[in-house]
Amino acid sequence: MSAPQDAVTLPSVAASPGPAGRPSWLRRVSSLLPGMAAALAVGLVAYAVSSKTPALSPLIWSVVLGAVIANTGRLPKRLAPGIAFAAKQVLRLAVGLLGLRLALTQVLAVGPKGVLLVLAAVGGTFAFSAWLGRRAGVKGPLSTVLAAGTSICGAAAIVAISSAVDAEEEDVAVGVGAVTLWGTVAMLLYPLLGTLLGLSAVQFGLWSGASIHEVAQVVGAAFSFGSATGTTGAVELATVVKLGRVLMLAPMALILALLFRRKRSGKPGAKVPLVPWFIVLFIATAALRSLGVLPSGVVDGVVKADTLLLAVAMAGLGLDLKWSKVRAAGLKPLWVTGLSTLFIAATTFALMWATSGG
Repeated sequence: MSAPQDAVTLPSVAASPGPAGRPSWLRRVSSLLPGMAAALAVGLVAYAVSSKTPALSPLIWSVVLGAVIANTGRLPKRLAPGIAFAAKQVLRLAVGLLGLRLALTQVLAVGPKGVLLVLAAVGGTFAFSAWLGRRAGVKGPLSTVLAAGTSICGAAAIVAISSAVDAEEEDVAVGVGAVTLWGTVAMLLYPLLGTLLGLSAVQFGLWSGASIHEVAQVVGAAFSFGSATGTTGAVELATVVKLGRVLMLAPMALILALLFRRKRSGKPGAKVPLVPWFIVLFIATAALRSLGVLPSGVVDGVVKADTLLLAVAMAGLGLDLKWSKVRAAGLKPLWVTGLSTLFIAATTFALMWATSGG
């Protein structure tokens, strides 16, 4: 019987030489493409639909369309990674690019009265809404995004603040729905109230810009008021005042991110950046816009692209949203947002009336 031969070690061969043999980054990209394509398709449809409904932004339509799709059919599991990527990373990039919409010189043009209204609207309403949310038993992250949406700039503020405090996807969806509802009500009622109260174009511009949630809703209300009263100038002033509120998004997000970091940093294994990268990008793009170093064509192009990115990100949120999660939140967020809307309307009207000699 022959002596046993030494074992020969053969080079290992991957069991699946096809996909498994590709670089990790390529496998990662391949896993994201189907879900990203789905979110992009929904975002493009929302972008097109919003052009026919000026009062409802692509962000709102994206959430609605995505949620309808998610709850009327069974989405393939292979879409999940790309949808999650759109809802988180694409969202943060889009929020960072929001700064290009803002120019500090525009905000300063409203004068001391406008600045006072902006500070009162954002600071006072955020504090009131957050307090009311806690009293009503609304959980912390949801209460924070509701306060941001009501006090700053509707859906855009909700998605920005949600990224800073790591709110859940359903918190974002509930917040967007609530501020959209009450912002739409305000858009319809403000022109009627402004006409009945005999407000001037300047008074109405200051009031609507300082208190209505979405930029599109502010423009819609001011345009309706101008048409009803035969006055001009309300739209321009309202838009500039509203941009002043949007400008507060960066400091508010930074403050909340730092508070969140302090809370999270005490947990084992937690690694929270000092300042989230998308807030740094927001500040940098706002500075570039304010310095005027970018050609207007470049700014316009990036703003349009950013709107599409926001729509894609919100589509990702909608495609991952189940109605059961929204129902679990109950009616409390809706009433908190409604009372906060009344608060910002009343306080800014009182300030506008007092400072304008009404």
